[in-house]
Amino acid sequence: MRLHEAFFMKDAQELATADLAWQSGDYNSTANRAYYAAFHAAIAILALDGITSSTNEHKWVHTTFSTHCIHRRKLFPSAFASMLPDMMILRHKADYSTEIIAKSKAETQLREARKFVTILQEKVNYAPEP
Repeated sequence: MRLHEAFFMKDAQELATADLAWQSGDYNSTANRAYYAAFHAAIAILALDGITSSTNEHKWVHTTFSTHCIHRRKLFPSAFASMLPDMMILRHKADYSTEIIAKSKAETQLREARKFVTILQEKVNYAPEP
């Protein structure tokens, strides 16, 4: 399996897990898994262009995705440049603070992740297996 395929499989699994968390009312986990779905989709797109990192640090992925895919190649709308960093802020609150993520925030995070992942997958004609 090629690297981009592995990360596209991960994003599909993470969206499914985010959906399950949403349905069970676990909004912290919804925010976490939704972020990782988008994060792994960005890694997949970069890998398709031969851009990889051995560590895939969050800041590197955010910056490289924005620079390469949005500003340089203009593959995605400029609004996507802030999506990963914005989603990570909510994930950090869910994971590292005492704050309980509100249903409305989790819903927005899940919707944004689904949009992000879907648009990236459509760009390369990737269809996750059911």
